[in-house]
Amino acid sequence: MATRGLEASQAVRQGFRAELAARVKTAYFEVLRRESELQAASEDLAMMRQIHSRARLRVEVGEAPRYELIKAETELLATQKSQQTAELRVNQAKAALRQQVGGAMPAQFSLDGALGQAPEISPLPQLRSAMAAGNAELTQRRMELERARLGVDYQRSLRWPEVAVRASTDRQPDNNVSQIGLVLTIPLWDRRSGPVGEATAQATQARTALEAREFELAQELETAYRQYEITQSQVTALESGIVREAESALNVAESAYRFGERGILDYLDAQRVLRGARNELIAAQFDLQVAAIQIEKLMSTTPGATPAALPSSNIHHQ
Repeated sequence: MATRGLEASQAVRQGFRAELAARVKTAYFEVLRRESELQAASEDLAMMRQIHSRARLRVEVGEAPRYELIKAETELLATQKSQQTAELRVNQAKAALRQQVGGAMPAQFSLDGALGQAPEISPLPQLRSAMAAGNAELTQRRMELERARLGVDYQRSLRWPEVAVRASTDRQPDNNVSQIGLVLTIPLWDRRSGPVGEATAQATQARTALEAREFELAQELETAYRQYEITQSQVTALESGIVREAESALNVAESAYRFGERGILDYLDAQRVLRGARNELIAAQFDLQVAAIQIEKLMSTTPGATPAALPSSNIHHQ
């Protein structure tokens, strides 16, 4: 019973390590996500400044009405605000990562890695088998069930007679008296029905908890796997189609605006569509990483088992 309790405690420690690794990985990819958003916002700001300069020049020479300059100034201010917000979110994400890692990480640091490098996930049947064999919480509950069953056997064994050896020494001023003997305890009336029933109920409760948790974790695994598949499809669609089409539309709108065939509104709309598609791609890439991390946590993957996820060399001091 003590050995099973020790194994259950070791499983709890393994589950804690897997949970901590998942939190650190999520915070790591959160930083990469916010940095990608900041880079995209900086590119939008640089492009918007060019649009603003071009619109001001066209208004000054009389090629465009003044409302184009007003519209460009409004969009420029909005883009500057978005860039500042993205920068703030980067600092917040870095602070959250540093909080997860602890004081060993310096206040100023940078990360290597790409948000789009999602790990490969095994098929769902293999994941189910791996989770059933390696999940720390299931291992803990199995050890608790085994310990409870052994507790039933232990309580039943107390029905049998017990033999004990007892020794004593009586020291007197003139002599010493030593005694040794056997004590035989025969439980004639105490059949320990109460303790046996209590131990049996605990074993039944442990088995029920194990079966319920097995079902819940299986559902969580399937949900995370389906989320991974859906998000992976979204990333593929955004990378190969939507973002490229939005970039092409922006190039066409820019050329048309430069030659006076289109107004500034069409140009700004095309830029806004590209900005939205790019932000959706960044969010989908992050969601894909989160789904993979969730699957790894269900496998109770301990730090060091997947070195490609968060290598220690990916953090650099500044």
